Amino acid sequence: MKEKILEMSGLNGTLKDDQMRLFFDPEIRMICIAGSSISVEGLKKLEPRKQIEIPSTWEALVHEEDEDEEDNNESNEEKKFSIPKRMNNIVSVDISYCQSISGYQIAYVLESLCPFVRELKICGCFGIEDGPVALKSIAMSLPLIRKLDISDCFWATPKFLLSLDWSSCFQYLETIYAFKLLAFNESTQIMLNQLTSNPIKIVTESSMLL
Repeated sequence: MKEKILEMSGLNGTLKDDQMRLFFDPEIRMICIAGSSISVEGLKKLEPRKQIEIPSTWEALVHEEDEDEEDNNESNEEKKFSIPKRMNNIVSVDISYCQSISGYQIAYVLESLCPFVRELKICGCFGIEDGPVALKSIAMSLPLIRKLDISDCFWATPKFLLSLDWSSCFQYLETIYAFKLLAFNESTQIMLNQLTSNPIKIVTESSMLL
């Protein structure tokens, strides 16, 4: 019930930054803030027991990762989960049409707090500068994603999708939803599956008619 209430609050635009702490619940398996005005301050409240410092730029994020590599006192596994593991229960995230969150911000939070996401919806999110970089980062850091919705992301072109290193990213991806992206067609499907070890279905308006 709590999960459904939070989902509806996000969809009707009434979810506020302060309410993000309500997702701090082991029984909740989905974060849906689609269409809301949640900002980076709201993302920080996902972990109320610890102050999350979200880098302000991609450069700051890269610098932070470089510092982590220099620290040999903890294993890679420990560094990956340096933030409490309490959001391991989250398997679905929908941030579609959230215009107040940049690509690097959501990528950092997902990689830090939600390592076991299976379904990710980013419809209509990000811009040409941060969208491709964010999705590349997510592709490498969240390998368990099975369903990815990039509908209405104008920057998510077939050329970009095919340029990803499919030998090391999205290892369990099964379906890509690409509605409102007219460049995606049957040829994209064929070329993509030539690059992947497992078949991936691309769902578009035209494929639904077949």
